[in-house]
Amino acid sequence: MEKITIVAQARAKPGMEERMVAAQIALVEATRGSAGCLRYELHRSLQDPSQVMFVEEWASYEAWHAHMRSERIRQFQRTGGAAIGDFQLYEMRQVA
Repeated sequence: MEKITIVAQARAKPGMEERMVAAQIALVEATRGSAGCLRYELHRSLQDPSQVMFVEEWASYEAWHAHMRSERIRQFQRTGGAAIGDFQLYEMRQVA
């Protein structure tokens, strides 16, 4: 099994920035230390507070998929998912 890196970029709907970020912070706290999670970080843009980026590293593709099917993700969808206006996700593997 090879490690994978996930980079996810989200932009909040206008006026929903703090709701989105609060829910994402709760997701980070719930995810760190879970099986296969090697790195799980949330970064917020200095220029645009509506924009955030997750940088994740997982022990395997299977570990990431288990995370995506977890109750943590369902909880985030209930609390902050509606605040997201734009979302892009990149599944990557380090090459150098």
